[in-house]
Amino acid sequence: MKKIFLIFPYILIVIITSINFYQNKIINNQKLLLSKYTAKDETLLSMMIENEDGEYKESEDNSWPGNDYILNKDRSGCENGGTLEYQGNNVYVKAASSDRCYVYFAIDNATNRCLLNYEESLACDLIKNKDNSLIYHDGKCDYEGEENCTLEAGDLSYRFVGANPNNYVCFGGDCSNDPNNAGYKYLYRIIGLFINNEGNYEAKLIKADAATKEDLGDATTPTKSAYVKDASPNVTYYKGKLDNYAEYYWNSTDSTHLTADNNTNTNMWKNSNLNTKNLNEKYYNGINPTYKIMIEKHEWQIGSGFSNSSYNAKLMYDAELGDNKLTSSNISCYDQGSPTVARQCNEINDLTYEDYVGLVHINDYMYGTLPNYWNTEAVNYTQDAVKNSDWLYLGIYEWTISRVSNNGNVVKILDRTGLASNSFFVYANYGARPVIYLSSDVKTIDGSGLETEPFKIGL
Repeated sequence: MKKIFLIFPYILIVIITSINFYQNKIINNQKLLLSKYTAKDETLLSMMIENEDGEYKESEDNSWPGNDYILNKDRSGCENGGTLEYQGNNVYVKAASSDRCYVYFAIDNATNRCLLNYEESLACDLIKNKDNSLIYHDGKCDYEGEENCTLEAGDLSYRFVGANPNNYVCFGGDCSNDPNNAGYKYLYRIIGLFINNEGNYEAKLIKADAATKEDLGDATTPTKSAYVKDASPNVTYYKGKLDNYAEYYWNSTDSTHLTADNNTNTNMWKNSNLNTKNLNEKYYNGINPTYKIMIEKHEWQIGSGFSNSSYNAKLMYDAELGDNKLTSSNISCYDQGSPTVARQCNEINDLTYEDYVGLVHINDYMYGTLPNYWNTEAVNYTQDAVKNSDWLYLGIYEWTISRVSNNGNVVKILDRTGLASNSFFVYANYGARPVIYLSSDVKTIDGSGLETEPFKIGL
């Protein structure tokens, strides 16, 4: 004779037998204690609960798991021919009394929801098909270079590493190869996958090559554009494919630089012309509407706490986004007309800024190299072994979103030599690569992530 158990996520209904008659019975209202089973029932069904180490242990307190767990259908099953059937969120256990069945419950987190097919998205596809070029910053060190495991960001992000991972995405238009390579302007690359405020992974993209004035604007369009000039890359360093790219001030509209009423002297991102005019006006408004709706508005952490040229990837992460990031207690802000006079920072936008388009952080770049080199000091990212193992190294001078916390008009840059510790005044002129976050709902349509076969995406 078989026994049939009907299991809901939070309500378990036991169908008990009396000769050949089946009768429904709800036990303990919302939770079933295994001690409510008969002895024979206890040998039939066990609940296995995942712990923080990723291991499954039989429930010690014999209680039904709560909202923090999801069914792991891949691992659940019976030893001797019994079956588990799933209808929506219900599980039917059909087994002989001599059988032994196990229902597994995984911790409900963003990774498990992807791996167990509770969600479908570009991010989940990457997680399910993860190779050694996508590092999970969870502290478990399952990759080459694990001796630097303690240097992970610790934010449960997934980040692409290496000289040329398969992280290309076609965004904004047709990336089909043609004799004129017109589709190259729509190539982006995935920095990594990051957990949003809803607890889901979303992909962070950066333009594969430097922006041109067609992307971000020239001297007259938009108004108060930060455009300075077109520049020819130095072929000794440059890894891209453009004949020229555009250079912009980080925060200035003309060569006077210190016009207080135009906010041109400060390293406040909210006042940056590159931000408000070129990135979030010209560039954002020029995106094909089909793709624009895929971009998630993001709260950007602006700048870093104290950092120096001796910082490795972890220390740089902590300074920009982690334990030592800018807060109201450790930042010096500056009056627009007096870049040397500190004032109290009371506005949240002095620390963060919410909008659709931003720039790269230094730690993004430093974590882009292989884990073996994460302990390298920022000043030594000029070493060939380090920078040539870092897909984010482009070989131009380019702006980052990270300001220097102890100087009111200085911002960090990525140097064409690979140096990750350089900084310049906001009225210097360098290249820029737009960075965006895609909605967690964005799905993979086609592609493998190769440059010649980028991921095609949609909603």
